[in-house]
Amino acid sequence: MTGHGEVIMTHLLGKRVCDAMEKGVEAQEAVESVIKFVNREYKRKVVLAVIALDKDGNVGAARNVDLTPHAFLSSHMKCARVNFAPLIR
Repeated sequence: MTGHGEVIMTHLLGKRVCDAMEKGVEAQEAVESVIKFVNREYKRKVVLAVIALDKDGNVGAARNVDLTPHAFLSSHMKCARVNFAPLIR
C-alpha cells in the first residue's frame, strides 16, 4: 500500500485486504473494496494505491489516484506485466 499512511494505519487497511482474502474473496475484489471504503469514509481526497497477492499468486491492484503503474512477474509468465491498476473513484 501507498498513500496517506495515517489512514492506512488507523483503519488497518492491509489487514482488511488480508482478512477478505482469507474468507475467499479474490485479491482484486479485496483491494477494490478497501479503496471504495476509503472513498466513502472521507470527504477529502485520500490518496491510496493497493497491490495484493493471494495464496495462489493472483494479483489484485486498485487505486484512487492517477499515475500509479505497477509490474509483476510470476513463474508461469514469460515476461513481466506492466499495468495501471483500475482507478476507483
